[in-house]
Amino acid sequence: MSKELNEKMERALSSVDFAIDLLRDVADADQALAELLEDILYNLEEAAESLSVLLEERKRGLEKS
Repeated sequence: MSKELNEKMERALSSVDFAIDLLRDVADADQALAELLEDILYNLEEAAESLSVLLEERKRGLEKS
């Protein structure tokens, strides 16, 4: 994977992390919304973890090359 693609994926991960932080703030401020956001936050956290693992695997692959 090219350096440019890695950078795009890292920016995407950063954006997902930022969205998680924003939605947690919303959930903290409004309990009714917190319940509605629970599944969304879970899915975003899973997506962030998967993207992070993918990036790490790609970095290790590039280091071996």
